[in-house]
Amino acid sequence: MYYPIVNGSKITVGEGFQCWIPPAPKDTSQIINYGLPIEEQYWKREPVPKWFIERSLEEEYKQSLDLELVLAGKKKFMFVDPMCERFRRREWHRRTWGAWFMNEGDPTYLTGHNYFYLAYCKADHKENDGYPFYYEFSRDNFYIRQWCEENPLSLGYMMIGPRGTGKSAEEIACITNNATMKHFHRVALQGKHFDDDSKKIMIQSKVVPLFNALPKFFKPEFAHGTNPQESLIFSRPAIKGKLGKSVEFGPDLELKSVMFAAMPGEKALDGETLGEIFESEIGKTNPKTVADIDVRHGVNVKCVFRNHRKVGLLRKESTVEEMNEGGDECHKLWKKSDPKDLDATGWTKSKIHRHFVSALDTDTSLNPFKSNGVDYAAPCNKYGKVDRTLSAIKIQNDFDAVKTDLKELSSRMRKSPRNPTEAFIKDQSKSIFNVMLLSNRLERIRNHMPKPPYVRGNLYWVKDKFGPVWWERDDHAGRFNWAWFPDEFSQIKEPDKAKILNNFGEEWGYDIKGFSRQLKFPKNDHIFRIGSDPIKYSKTKDPRASKAAVHGFRLYDGMADYGKEKKDWNSHNFIFEYINRPEDPETTFEDTAMACLFLGCKLLPERNVPSLNDYFESNGLEKFLAYPRDFIASPVDIQIKSDDAGYASTSEVIDYYTRRLISFINNHIDRMPFDNTIEDWLNFDSTNPTKSDATVSSGFTLVHAEKIAEIEQMVEGGLSDWFETYDNSTVNGRFTEQQETR
Repeated sequence: MYYPIVNGSKITVGEGFQCWIPPAPKDTSQIINYGLPIEEQYWKREPVPKWFIERSLEEEYKQSLDLELVLAGKKKFMFVDPMCERFRRREWHRRTWGAWFMNEGDPTYLTGHNYFYLAYCKADHKENDGYPFYYEFSRDNFYIRQWCEENPLSLGYMMIGPRGTGKSAEEIACITNNATMKHFHRVALQGKHFDDDSKKIMIQSKVVPLFNALPKFFKPEFAHGTNPQESLIFSRPAIKGKLGKSVEFGPDLELKSVMFAAMPGEKALDGETLGEIFESEIGKTNPKTVADIDVRHGVNVKCVFRNHRKVGLLRKESTVEEMNEGGDECHKLWKKSDPKDLDATGWTKSKIHRHFVSALDTDTSLNPFKSNGVDYAAPCNKYGKVDRTLSAIKIQNDFDAVKTDLKELSSRMRKSPRNPTEAFIKDQSKSIFNVMLLSNRLERIRNHMPKPPYVRGNLYWVKDKFGPVWWERDDHAGRFNWAWFPDEFSQIKEPDKAKILNNFGEEWGYDIKGFSRQLKFPKNDHIFRIGSDPIKYSKTKDPRASKAAVHGFRLYDGMADYGKEKKDWNSHNFIFEYINRPEDPETTFEDTAMACLFLGCKLLPERNVPSLNDYFESNGLEKFLAYPRDFIASPVDIQIKSDDAGYASTSEVIDYYTRRLISFINNHIDRMPFDNTIEDWLNFDSTNPTKSDATVSSGFTLVHAEKIAEIEQMVEGGLSDWFETYDNSTVNGRFTEQQETR
């Protein structure tokens, strides 16, 4: 699947996996269903034929007679039935290299694991005699599994999807297939609990019945009996006494492989070297009482990656139930496993790949249904093909039934997700923002737009530091995401000639310490506003813990948007986001200063960390800072007696900016361009805002946008001290006496 195949074909599966399909065999007798009418060309499991069972019994009897002669040295070989041997070799070839079958007129390839799953993995349900059905979405899952097995730059995968689609059964088929035909192959199974999941469900309820139902020619020597509790051991059983002397051991006679239930803890497999680790229900593993699966992943990676070489595979699957009971940690690992986000050597951040199985592809019902009085056909047919349009109708009906109960709606979405956003959707009861609005916008930006609604890049000094600033696109190392520029940005070639950008002045004045110096001041505060949430580097040493955040906002422009509906406005929106943590704090301070100079507007910082304010004040930029007293003429009347720039994050301030965010989300979310900020809004906890840098920054930005006008310094004395005045008490105005006597 991963490597090119001569005369093969390449197809794209899932999130862009380029899978190579081998050419169909020229010998059509090797293609199952070939020659049948098209209406009969669908997957039908072929049980082990009766003639094989009868002839193999006779073969075993003759072999038992030959065994004594072989041991006595009177015969070199035991009897082998040629017809049985051909059947066995065919099935071994199919479980190893895959098989072809005709499906509604199309030759379809099944990987070895997929064939083994369909033909030999008996489960505990009554349909199809307990064996699984063929579905196209399941076939694609096996393609991706095979791709990850063969890829030297992939240590495995995580599959997230709806409930009840057979994900865990497919994984158990894969690990059982490998463990029963590979030497020294050790497999660990980790569930969300040891006794209830790893042992009872995975080993005792799934693996053991599957293994016991396998035909003899697929069963290696084993020493675990017929009802093992915690492990399956594929070695020759120990024999005591004189008979033990005649029993031979070694790789030609036994696999020495094992499948065992492992504890679910974060360090349960620390120090192990394993061929495979199957982690079930990673989205339901409670991080507080069981394990943080993201932390556990870091430990398990070392079990299959030794001396910078891939020696095993990680298999993970789940449906997400509650975000605070494992869903958040699962989502964290999901983001690190993006196959489109690779490092210079080709690895994802987690060293595994991710795949989402949509509920639109997994409605396998064969029953027609009715919706709003209209009759519809069954979503799935006997060929294993699911109609996404029909599935969407049924799923939407299920969601609409509880659309007024946002908590129940979010729960149903996680159980039957149509896209990754719904799979990890937040519980509305745990968010102060409208989860549905945010999730829909996030899904649209990330999965339904041809490209992001912003560009990535950096600001830089055109000549001198704290002089004119310009923008440079950098898709790899850019710290800013920018969504809007004035028209002049693309029209002029010399930054010095810009009229809106770099619109700031300079004058002599006294800084905050009382020293006379040249101070820069903004001229575009009526057009743009900026807010920020700086971080204290000495306090937060872990680069993953907190990031500096800065947001820019374009105020409402009546010339551009008067008369338009809100959804069509270009103004009154965020125009850039900055969520970053450079190693040098000066980089963040300098980036923020450049943004203020570039837009020519003031900054409203969160002042719990004074370092940013100090940077502005020490570099002649204090007039670019917004103070609480600037809001006297505005609705914001918080901390107005303070002489420090920005606001401290008191409960009053948090409440105010969250109300501003709620209003913006409810009225303007469809125009919000920045998915990273939206994701931060989804994760926001008002009781602990320190973890949501982008939310604090964007909230401060919206508060800053409410500033109407700065209060002017009133001059001492009356108007008559400065202007000629008139006495208008009579019909004809006349100069005052002061003017007359002058």
